[in-house]
Amino acid sequence: MKLRSTVPFDPTPENPKKSWVKYAWPAPLGWACYLGVWAVIHFGGMRAFMATHVFFEVGLVLALIASVHYSIKLAFDGRATAPRWVFFVNLSFGPLIIAILVLRGIHSWLVGG
Repeated sequence: MKLRSTVPFDPTPENPKKSWVKYAWPAPLGWACYLGVWAVIHFGGMRAFMATHVFFEVGLVLALIASVHYSIKLAFDGRATAPRWVFFVNLSFGPLIIAILVLRGIHSWLVGG
């Protein structure tokens, strides 16, 4: 019993080749924010981070929410609008970032810093 269509990504005039780009932005934005935080702390120090952390946090939260939204959208009704790798990047981005942040918090708690 099939519950949903397994239509592969097929660029047609109704479904142009570049239409999947709008689903691929959350993960690069999130990684850019995460690496930007690291760079600001490493090169500018904690004072520079405290002056700019709101922008990075908003970008990271926006990327996480959009990643979850697009994962759900592509899983159910948008199978033919994007390649499969875009779905998997969005699907894995949230858990990867959350796991990294949780593991860093656990490590910091264990070493007392």
